[in-house]
Amino acid sequence: MAQVIHRGKGRHLVRVFLGRDPATGRRKYHNKTIRGTKKQAETYGRKIQHQVDTGTFREPASQTVTEFLDWWFENTARRRVHAETLQEYRAIARRHLEPTLGEIPLGQITPAHVQQLVTAMEAKKLSPRTIRNAHGLLRNALSRAVREGTIPANPAAAKLVDLPKARRRELTVLSRTEAAAFVKAAKGERWGPLFVLLLGSGMRPGEALGLTWPDFDGSRVRIRRALVRARDGSGTWRLREPKTPNSRRTVPLPKFAITALHEHRRRQAEEKLRAGPDYEDRGLIFSDERGAPANWWRLTKYEFRYILEEAGLSSKVIRAYDLRHTCASLLLSAGVNPKVVSERLGHSTVTLTLDTYSSVLPGLQEDATEKLGAMLT
Repeated sequence: MAQVIHRGKGRHLVRVFLGRDPATGRRKYHNKTIRGTKKQAETYGRKIQHQVDTGTFREPASQTVTEFLDWWFENTARRRVHAETLQEYRAIARRHLEPTLGEIPLGQITPAHVQQLVTAMEAKKLSPRTIRNAHGLLRNALSRAVREGTIPANPAAAKLVDLPKARRRELTVLSRTEAAAFVKAAKGERWGPLFVLLLGSGMRPGEALGLTWPDFDGSRVRIRRALVRARDGSGTWRLREPKTPNSRRTVPLPKFAITALHEHRRRQAEEKLRAGPDYEDRGLIFSDERGAPANWWRLTKYEFRYILEEAGLSSKVIRAYDLRHTCASLLLSAGVNPKVVSERLGHSTVTLTLDTYSSVLPGLQEDATEKLGAMLT
């Protein structure tokens, strides 16, 4: 039971028994002076006592930033994000946070320390996005320490740190003519249907690679999962839930994408016959000659570039992922309601869609102005 000891006007000492030191046998306590009312001190005492009883308490004085991050990854982040995202978080902490802040006691970290981190990353010529991602991870982790009462305030709060200005990446997309040439060049290529589907549906590559044949009803695809690979280079993969609830969706396909999938299905059936018992059928729409999931890195480095060359677009600086952006841009330019485009892409909000494709909006505004003028003239 936590003790609350009055120490003067507006000051109370909270003492919680932690057990005995294994080496000396001495009793150990957590002591904290609370500036406020007795009720506030009692509330803090109950919280710490509960943490001690459940084995989740960490003594601030003896816990470094690195130790706290390890605890946060296991007890908070693991419950909120996918395993691959957690692995990425750990890599960010190991690469950027721990070298500068890792040995500082958690209770002693200040905004000046966090600013030092940002300055050190800028000195390494890291991108604003990388710096802001590292800062965001630290801020989120320390917000848990604030809720736990381990630290009084978050030293990584955005208003306390000067961050580099975020640079919006200019979207590179195919024009209507270029997209048509790309679809034509992809026809007959082994992996052409995958890229045609990305262009015709706007789905994410991982969502396309996670599709199985039951997800395709002849005119639409149901997106229920995404294929992800481990970032440790082991080659392991798994199917997981999509990024957001809105990512679970059904997308109608244009005729050129439907035709490409039907041709791909016939080709895959022939590959199964040739492979015989060596083919491990997982039901995936996009698999290699033995049934294993497609290797996205290899496809984008070789097959995608080849199709661009065949389409006369070899000089175009564009990624395979930009086929998703091309789909959205073409639809918005054609006057399709942004709400419809947002649902097709699986965005969480229409605002995200409009922010992402803001470069398309000026032309849409001009078109809308002309239409309004024609109606009222």
